[in-house]
Amino acid sequence: VQGLGRQKDYLEEYTDAEFGTLFLPKVEMNLFVKNSRASEVVEILLQNARSGRIGDGKVFVVPVERVIDIESYETDR
Repeated sequence: VQGLGRQKDYLEEYTDAEFGTLFLPKVEMNLFVKNSRASEVVEILLQNARSGRIGDGKVFVVPVERVIDIESYETDR
């Protein structure tokens, strides 16, 4: 997924006009890994995806209960 997000930037006021709306490119990545590798993958992401600027993003670690293939209805657990 790619898109543009508006960052919370500081608006500067010049004679009653507001300037400063900033749109930065955004990328969403969804990774599904085995539980045993989750910590390792998170560490790699944190080390390599950080720019140190506002809007670096977040890493969500959530359990996946089931995966169902839409075409074949096969279920992986």
